[in-house]
Amino acid sequence: MLKNQKLICQECKKEFVGRRNPKYCSRKCYKSFYEKTHPYYYKDYQLKNKERYDQIKKRWRENNKEKCNLSQYKYEKKHPEKKKARSRSYLKKDTHCFICGIKEKLEFHHSDYEKDIGITLCFKHHRDIHKLLKGGLRKWVKV
Repeated sequence: MLKNQKLICQECKKEFVGRRNPKYCSRKCYKSFYEKTHPYYYKDYQLKNKERYDQIKKRWRENNKEKCNLSQYKYEKKHPEKKKARSRSYLKKDTHCFICGIKEKLEFHHSDYEKDIGITLCFKHHRDIHKLLKGGLRKWVKV
């Protein structure tokens, strides 16, 4: 492939100069395409189709018990502080989201695993906080 070849993105139909992946102009367009063709991998799909997704997961786990056990064992060995905090956090979990007050799809956000400091959030706000922290806000805010 030529370096400066003009191509058309298959997702957004914009013209772009060819790089590594000649089908899509950006990572955003590729992700958009992938979401449409592989919906099972995305949390929104999983939440909307919970029963179907749970059946798929259950079937996979039954067929791959050794992989599940090994994966869980490796994770617990690599993150013992998270395992301890997770077992303690079930006792502390509130009945509503700290930000919006919703009572469904609750998760516990740990800001410090060793001291077991955290807050109960709904799925949406927990995801938003992690996006903010991943974007560099971690230096400034201790959530």
